[in-house]
Amino acid sequence: MTAPGGRPLARCVMVLGTSSGAGKSWLATALCRWYSNQGLKVAPFKAQNMSNNARVVPGPGGAMGEIGSAQYFQSLAARAAPEVRMNPLLLKPETDTRSQVVLLGQVHADLGALPWRGRSARVWPQIAAALDALRAQNDVLVIEGAGSPAEINLYASDIVNLRVARHAAARCLLVTDIDRGGAFAHLYGTWALLPEADRRSICGFVLNKFRGDAALLDPAPQMLQALTGVPTVATIPMQWQHGLPEEDGMSDERSQGVGAVHTTVAVVACPRISNLDEFQPLRNLPGVRLLWARSPADLAGLRATDWVILPGSKATAADLAWLRAQGLDQAIATHAAQGGMVLGICGGLQMLGEALIDSAGIDGNAPGLGLLPLVTRFEPAKTVRRTRVRFPALQGAWAALSGLQASGYEIHHGQTVLHPAAMSAARPPEGAHTAAAGEGIPVTAARPPEGAHTAAVGEGIPVTAARPPEGARTAAAGEGIPVTAALSPEGAHTAAVGAGIPVSAARPPEGAHTVAAGAGIPVTADRPPEGAHTAAAGEGIPVSAGGGLARELIPGLAWQNGAGNVLGLYLHGLLEDPAALQALFGRAGAAALPTPDAMFDGLARTVDACFAPGVLQALIAPGPAPAA
Repeated sequence: MTAPGGRPLARCVMVLGTSSGAGKSWLATALCRWYSNQGLKVAPFKAQNMSNNARVVPGPGGAMGEIGSAQYFQSLAARAAPEVRMNPLLLKPETDTRSQVVLLGQVHADLGALPWRGRSARVWPQIAAALDALRAQNDVLVIEGAGSPAEINLYASDIVNLRVARHAAARCLLVTDIDRGGAFAHLYGTWALLPEADRRSICGFVLNKFRGDAALLDPAPQMLQALTGVPTVATIPMQWQHGLPEEDGMSDERSQGVGAVHTTVAVVACPRISNLDEFQPLRNLPGVRLLWARSPADLAGLRATDWVILPGSKATAADLAWLRAQGLDQAIATHAAQGGMVLGICGGLQMLGEALIDSAGIDGNAPGLGLLPLVTRFEPAKTVRRTRVRFPALQGAWAALSGLQASGYEIHHGQTVLHPAAMSAARPPEGAHTAAAGEGIPVTAARPPEGAHTAAVGEGIPVTAARPPEGARTAAAGEGIPVTAALSPEGAHTAAVGAGIPVSAARPPEGAHTVAAGAGIPVTADRPPEGAHTAAAGEGIPVSAGGGLARELIPGLAWQNGAGNVLGLYLHGLLEDPAALQALFGRAGAAALPTPDAMFDGLARTVDACFAPGVLQALIAPGPAPAA
């Protein structure tokens, strides 16, 4: 078949799996680089991906859009510019029963309201058009399926597996995870459940994640071929350090690079964690231990030089509630109070603030952790863009980022600003120093006096910085979101008037001095105490932070607390930037990480060595599919 203009349509190789986690994404990525290394023009394709790991890529008309991270990495492996047609439909789970629907890079709320079967019929024309366009522009398409093609309850409305294979006349590989056990039953059962016409598209079985002596597999592959007519064309050994992030979750509870551990990085594993793939480089960084934290015990014993990361979230308010239910709020507050490094990215940044305000019904209202003086309002419009920044001078533990130029991306509904109380023009004390740059908004930089009254400014979002009296009730007027940021007494009642959003911050450990266990940010709207330092809003509106000044580093994008150990960013991808890794972990550590090209070439060498001779070439040979 040829495209308009006489160019032959791309040959399509499709990777199907017996289950999620079988190795489809890994194998598809490896095949993208292998075929590219043959001098062919290659592109990846996955009709529908369900994942909260997404990347920002160009879409129609130059607008930026989202695709699944797996297809982003596959495009890099193929040496192709990533674009939204490579993953035309992306489902981003928000709850167990609801997903945000992203079609050709853009959110479509109307599609999210449709039942699954109705949505599948509605979007198939766009999926087919994207597939056809990529076939017309490339020599080879490497297509990834989803889950299993033999989900017989879903088969009639499946738009990601066999319907794509039929439309593209794809030659398919069926991969299974032999490390789980039952691999031959999985292969045979999947094949047996397929209609006869679809069975004929299966050209080979692949055993993935094998450990041990391959000779011990005999005679199972031969017996399976006798039953199905399909040969086992590859046995791929377990790849512990292949370098690709896992598409669907956290493969290792704890990972560490070579050498003695000097830094532990604990990523809080919220139920709706998103973009966790950006932490992949930390898994192999020499001297760094990466762990996923689900309970306070996972954070016990961290030192001040160790990190706690609050990652992105597809349901920030719900994940905050989960975090509190586990007691992780107190553990994070304790780490911050002891000077430990805390990093919040996107949803994690929003969690670090004082309050989440959701009048649009996107994510839900919630109190923040009170470690940064920020308020986030969720908006219907979604920010999706590539971003390049230069960090100004940073303080304390994050000073290594000062002056760094870094690239990344933003994906968020939230718009975050400094807490309105931070912008109140409080009267400075006699002799107080004011840095009158910009509009010169003085704020307090010390612990407020005992019993100080705190008031709401701007939108009426008060932030208390002292322990309220027994039985005290805090309330907000107007939109009023009260945010108590110190130790609340037993039985203290917090309530909101108007929006009805009770907001209370995490209870800090006993003896903590300021908001959220000493690392938080007390903000008062009264006259500051003698000797308080006041500074300008123009340079980032510093606010009180246990004796230091908090400030906005990059407008609308980055904030740091006064003590210098808490940093919040909307920038995803910082920890994938080689310059950032070098600044934070040293030249030797960053240099030890393989470049993306070296990683992809390693994958290609693996499949070249593991596939039977001639199989990969035969999959793209002209003519009918090779006989099984």
